[in-house]
Amino acid sequence: ERTRYDSDAVHVELAIEPLEAADLDEVLALNQANTPHVGDLGAERLAAIVDECSLALVARDEDGRLAGFVLVLAPGAAYDSPNYRWFSERYDDFRYVDRIAVDGTAHRSGLGRRLYGAVFDHARAAGAPVRGEHATCGGEMHAGPSAAGAQSGRGPRQGAQAPLSFCG
Repeated sequence: ERTRYDSDAVHVELAIEPLEAADLDEVLALNQANTPHVGDLGAERLAAIVDECSLALVARDEDGRLAGFVLVLAPGAAYDSPNYRWFSERYDDFRYVDRIAVDGTAHRSGLGRRLYGAVFDHARAAGAPVRGEHATCGGEMHAGPSAAGAQSGRGPRQGAQAPLSFCG
């Protein structure tokens, strides 16, 4: 699906498609470019997470460049994230957004909204509990500019990632 978006800042055509093994190097590079907003990881860890995903999508611009991605896990995944486990202990059925990243060239293009829309569509199609029109989804939220302050004892848990429940 290719859609053209115009905003005050950006015009870009984007195609959202399933993440393939050939995408992993580019996804890793975009992930690392977006730390600490998404967690730091290596190639093997990324591949292991993708293998557990119930939904893994990439978005590419009209020139084929990676513009963004989203990784989503369902209940029962063999995933050791404490935040994923938090949702697993509280919900029987949910979809967990492990990470989502949008390249700076696609900021303000509506891509983040489209990726989250795909997550909610996926959750509804999979039968995740729905309240009204809203499927139960969750993820992590980066709570500050850097984890360095928290790790060095210079203040509250800035940079910590905490579970966040949201519906769409």
